[in-house]
Amino acid sequence: MTELLYLTDSYLKEFDAKVIEYQSRKLILDRTAFYPSGGGQPHDLGEIYYTKGKASIIKVYKAKESLIHEIDEDAELKRGDEVKGVIDWELRYLYMRYHTALHILSGIMYHSYRALVTGGQIYKDRARLDFDVQKFDREDLEKVEEEANRIVKEGKAVKIKFLSREEAIKLEDLIRTKVNLIPADVKSLRLVEIEGFDTQADGGTHVKNTKEVGKIKISYFINKGKHNKRIEIVLEP
Repeated sequence: MTELLYLTDSYLKEFDAKVIEYQSRKLILDRTAFYPSGGGQPHDLGEIYYTKGKASIIKVYKAKESLIHEIDEDAELKRGDEVKGVIDWELRYLYMRYHTALHILSGIMYHSYRALVTGGQIYKDRARLDFDVQKFDREDLEKVEEEANRIVKEGKAVKIKFLSREEAIKLEDLIRTKVNLIPADVKSLRLVEIEGFDTQADGGTHVKNTKEVGKIKISYFINKGKHNKRIEIVLEP
Protein backbone atom coordinates (compact mmCIF):
# COMPACT_ATOMS: atom_id res chain seq x y z
CA MET A 1 0.00 0.00 0.00
CA THR A 2 1.07 3.57 -0.67
CA GLU A 3 2.13 5.63 2.37
CA LEU A 4 -0.23 8.62 2.44
CA LEU A 5 1.95 11.54 3.50
CA TYR A 6 -0.88 14.09 3.40
CA LEU A 7 -2.57 12.39 6.35
CA THR A 8 0.09 13.73 8.72
CA ASP A 9 1.38 16.79 6.84
CA SER A 10 -0.97 18.82 4.64
CA TYR A 11 1.79 21.37 4.00
CA LEU A 12 4.16 18.96 2.25
CA LYS A 13 4.71 20.45 -1.21
CA GLU A 14 7.36 18.05 -2.54
CA PHE A 15 8.33 14.44 -1.83
CA ASP A 16 10.58 11.64 -3.08
CA ALA A 17 9.19 8.19 -3.85
CA LYS A 18 9.80 4.93 -5.70
CA VAL A 19 7.66 3.42 -8.42
CA ILE A 20 5.74 0.30 -7.39
CA GLU A 21 3.92 -0.13 -10.68
CA TYR A 22 3.49 1.77 -13.93
CA GLN A 23 1.39 1.03 -16.98
CA SER A 24 -0.88 2.90 -19.38
CA ARG A 25 -0.07 6.30 -17.85
CA LYS A 26 -1.15 5.04 -14.41
CA LEU A 27 1.43 5.23 -11.66
CA ILE A 28 1.52 3.65 -8.19
CA LEU A 29 4.14 4.96 -5.76
CA ASP A 30 5.40 3.66 -2.41
CA ARG A 31 4.58 7.07 -0.84
CA THR A 32 2.71 10.17 -1.95
CA ALA A 33 1.57 13.63 -0.89
CA PHE A 34 -1.01 13.85 -3.69
CA TYR A 35 -4.55 13.81 -2.31
CA PRO A 36 -7.02 11.58 -4.22
CA SER A 37 -10.61 12.55 -4.97
CA GLY A 38 -12.77 11.73 -1.97
CA GLY A 39 -14.86 13.09 0.86
CA GLY A 40 -16.01 16.02 -1.27
CA GLN A 41 -12.44 17.26 -1.78
CA PRO A 42 -11.06 17.20 -5.36
CA HIS A 43 -7.78 15.51 -6.18
CA ASP A 44 -4.51 17.40 -6.28
CA LEU A 45 -2.68 18.38 -9.44
CA GLY A 46 1.06 18.72 -9.92
CA GLU A 47 4.05 17.10 -11.58
CA ILE A 48 6.19 13.99 -11.33
CA TYR A 49 9.90 14.35 -12.15
CA TYR A 50 11.97 11.33 -13.16
CA THR A 51 15.39 10.67 -14.69
CA LYS A 52 14.39 11.25 -18.31
CA GLY A 53 11.81 13.98 -17.90
CA LYS A 54 8.61 15.00 -16.16
CA ALA A 55 4.87 14.43 -16.46
CA SER A 56 1.81 16.28 -15.22
CA ILE A 57 -0.55 14.65 -12.73
CA ILE A 58 -4.07 15.00 -14.13
CA LYS A 59 -5.99 12.68 -11.82
CA VAL A 60 -5.47 10.94 -8.47
CA TYR A 61 -7.86 8.30 -7.17
CA LYS A 62 -8.12 5.20 -5.03
CA ALA A 63 -8.61 1.77 -6.60
CA LYS A 64 -9.05 -0.99 -4.02
CA GLU A 65 -5.91 -0.78 -1.85
CA SER A 66 -3.89 1.26 -4.36
CA LEU A 67 -3.67 4.98 -5.01
CA ILE A 68 -3.41 5.75 -8.72
CA HIS A 69 -1.64 8.79 -10.17
CA GLU A 70 -2.73 9.32 -13.75
CA ILE A 71 -0.33 11.35 -15.91
CA ASP A 72 -0.91 13.33 -19.09
CA GLU A 73 1.48 11.40 -21.35
CA ASP A 74 3.36 8.14 -21.44
CA ALA A 75 6.64 8.07 -19.50
CA GLU A 76 9.70 5.83 -19.35
CA LEU A 77 9.08 4.48 -15.87
CA LYS A 78 9.44 1.05 -14.31
CA ARG A 79 9.28 -0.57 -10.89
CA GLY A 80 12.00 0.71 -8.55
CA ASP A 81 12.59 4.02 -10.35
CA GLU A 82 12.98 7.05 -8.11
CA VAL A 83 10.73 10.04 -8.75
CA LYS A 84 10.00 13.43 -7.22
CA GLY A 85 6.45 14.68 -6.79
CA VAL A 86 5.61 18.38 -6.71
CA ILE A 87 2.15 19.53 -5.62
CA ASP A 88 0.29 22.40 -7.29
CA TRP A 89 0.45 24.29 -4.01
CA GLU A 90 -1.82 27.21 -4.87
CA LEU A 91 -4.66 24.82 -5.67
CA ARG A 92 -3.97 22.52 -2.70
CA TYR A 93 -3.89 25.41 -0.25
CA LEU A 94 -7.19 26.71 -1.60
CA TYR A 95 -8.78 23.30 -1.00
CA MET A 96 -7.28 23.23 2.51
CA ARG A 97 -8.84 26.59 3.36
CA TYR A 98 -12.23 25.52 2.03
CA HIS A 99 -12.12 22.17 3.81
CA THR A 100 -11.41 23.78 7.18
CA ALA A 101 -14.14 26.35 6.49
CA LEU A 102 -16.61 23.52 5.91
CA HIS A 103 -15.61 21.96 9.25
CA ILE A 104 -16.32 25.28 10.93
CA LEU A 105 -19.71 25.45 9.22
CA SER A 106 -20.63 21.85 10.02
CA GLY A 107 -19.48 22.30 13.62
CA ILE A 108 -21.77 25.30 14.08
CA MET A 109 -24.69 23.55 12.41
CA TYR A 110 -24.21 20.43 14.53
CA HIS A 111 -23.72 22.09 17.91
CA SER A 112 -26.39 24.77 17.43
CA TYR A 113 -28.98 22.91 15.34
CA ARG A 114 -28.03 19.20 15.66
CA ALA A 115 -27.75 19.12 11.87
CA LEU A 116 -26.14 16.12 10.16
CA VAL A 117 -24.29 16.37 6.86
CA THR A 118 -25.92 14.56 3.93
CA GLY A 119 -23.51 15.71 1.23
CA GLY A 120 -20.88 18.24 0.32
CA GLN A 121 -18.39 19.34 -2.31
CA ILE A 122 -15.40 21.65 -2.62
CA TYR A 123 -14.87 23.55 -5.87
CA LYS A 124 -12.19 26.01 -6.96
CA ASP A 125 -14.43 29.02 -6.31
CA ARG A 126 -16.89 27.82 -3.65
CA ALA A 127 -17.92 24.94 -1.41
CA ARG A 128 -21.21 23.55 -0.15
CA LEU A 129 -22.73 21.33 2.50
CA ASP A 130 -26.17 19.73 2.58
CA PHE A 131 -27.76 19.19 5.98
CA ASP A 132 -30.53 17.14 7.49
CA VAL A 133 -32.02 19.71 9.87
CA GLN A 134 -35.57 20.58 10.88
CA LYS A 135 -35.69 24.00 12.52
CA PHE A 136 -33.47 26.12 10.29
CA ASP A 137 -34.32 28.76 7.70
CA ARG A 138 -32.95 31.79 5.91
CA GLU A 139 -33.22 33.99 9.00
CA ASP A 140 -30.57 31.85 10.74
CA LEU A 141 -27.91 32.40 8.06
CA GLU A 142 -26.61 35.72 9.37
CA LYS A 143 -26.08 34.22 12.82
CA VAL A 144 -24.21 31.22 11.36
CA GLU A 145 -21.99 33.40 9.17
CA GLU A 146 -21.17 35.69 12.09
CA GLU A 147 -20.25 32.73 14.30
CA ALA A 148 -18.11 31.17 11.56
CA ASN A 149 -16.10 34.34 11.13
CA ARG A 150 -15.70 34.73 14.87
CA ILE A 151 -14.03 31.30 14.97
CA VAL A 152 -11.81 32.27 12.03
CA LYS A 153 -10.70 35.52 13.71
CA GLU A 154 -9.94 33.80 17.01
CA GLY A 155 -7.11 31.91 15.32
CA LYS A 156 -7.90 28.49 16.73
CA ALA A 157 -5.30 25.76 16.17
CA VAL A 158 -6.31 22.95 13.80
CA LYS A 159 -4.74 19.65 14.88
CA ILE A 160 -4.55 16.16 13.41
CA LYS A 161 -4.94 13.18 15.75
CA PHE A 162 -5.48 9.44 15.40
CA LEU A 163 -7.80 7.32 17.51
CA SER A 164 -8.41 3.58 17.51
CA ARG A 165 -11.76 2.50 16.09
CA GLU A 166 -12.74 1.01 19.46
CA GLU A 167 -12.24 4.37 21.16
CA ALA A 168 -13.80 6.39 18.34
CA ILE A 169 -17.10 4.51 18.13
CA LYS A 170 -17.78 5.48 21.74
CA LEU A 171 -17.75 9.16 20.72
CA GLU A 172 -20.79 9.59 18.49
CA ASP A 173 -20.13 13.32 17.94
CA LEU A 174 -17.10 12.47 15.77
CA ILE A 175 -19.26 11.24 12.88
CA ARG A 176 -21.28 14.09 11.32
CA THR A 177 -22.65 12.37 8.25
CA LYS A 178 -26.22 11.09 8.28
CA VAL A 179 -24.88 7.77 6.99
CA ASN A 180 -21.69 6.50 8.61
CA LEU A 181 -19.21 6.42 5.74
CA ILE A 182 -16.34 4.80 7.66
CA PRO A 183 -15.69 1.24 6.42
CA ALA A 184 -15.88 -1.54 9.00
CA ASP A 185 -12.29 -2.63 8.29
CA VAL A 186 -10.77 0.75 9.28
CA LYS A 187 -8.67 0.15 12.41
CA SER A 188 -7.76 3.77 13.20
CA LEU A 189 -9.66 7.00 12.65
CA ARG A 190 -8.02 10.29 11.73
CA LEU A 191 -9.49 13.21 13.64
CA VAL A 192 -9.39 16.90 12.77
CA GLU A 193 -9.69 19.06 15.88
CA ILE A 194 -10.39 22.78 15.83
CA GLU A 195 -9.09 23.46 19.30
CA GLY A 196 -11.72 24.47 21.82
CA PHE A 197 -14.54 24.21 19.29
CA ASP A 198 -15.02 20.94 17.42
CA THR A 199 -13.54 17.55 16.51
CA GLN A 200 -14.57 15.41 13.53
CA ALA A 201 -13.43 12.21 11.85
CA ASP A 202 -11.98 13.24 8.49
CA GLY A 203 -9.38 12.24 5.90
CA GLY A 204 -8.85 15.53 4.06
CA THR A 205 -6.24 18.27 4.11
CA HIS A 206 -6.55 21.30 6.40
CA VAL A 207 -4.84 24.53 7.41
CA LYS A 208 -3.06 24.73 10.77
CA ASN A 209 -4.96 27.75 12.09
CA THR A 210 -8.47 29.05 11.43
CA LYS A 211 -7.07 32.51 10.59
CA GLU A 212 -5.70 31.01 7.37
CA VAL A 213 -9.25 30.34 6.15
CA GLY A 214 -10.02 33.99 5.46
CA LYS A 215 -13.47 35.55 5.60
CA ILE A 216 -16.38 33.12 5.14
CA LYS A 217 -19.38 34.41 3.22
CA ILE A 218 -22.60 32.42 2.81
CA SER A 219 -23.36 32.94 -0.87
CA TYR A 220 -26.31 30.62 -1.43
CA PHE A 221 -29.04 28.86 0.56
CA ILE A 222 -31.85 26.64 -0.58
CA ASN A 223 -34.50 24.61 1.19
CA LYS A 224 -34.50 21.35 -0.79
CA GLY A 225 -37.19 19.61 1.22
CA LYS A 226 -38.67 19.20 4.67
CA HIS A 227 -35.31 18.55 6.34
CA ASN A 228 -32.83 19.08 3.50
CA LYS A 229 -31.02 22.45 3.46
CA ARG A 230 -28.06 23.43 1.28
CA ILE A 231 -25.57 26.10 2.33
CA GLU A 232 -22.90 27.33 -0.07
CA ILE A 233 -19.93 29.46 0.93
CA VAL A 234 -17.19 31.47 -0.73
CA LEU A 235 -13.92 32.58 0.84
CA GLU A 236 -12.52 36.07 0.80
CA PRO A 237 -8.87 36.96 1.62
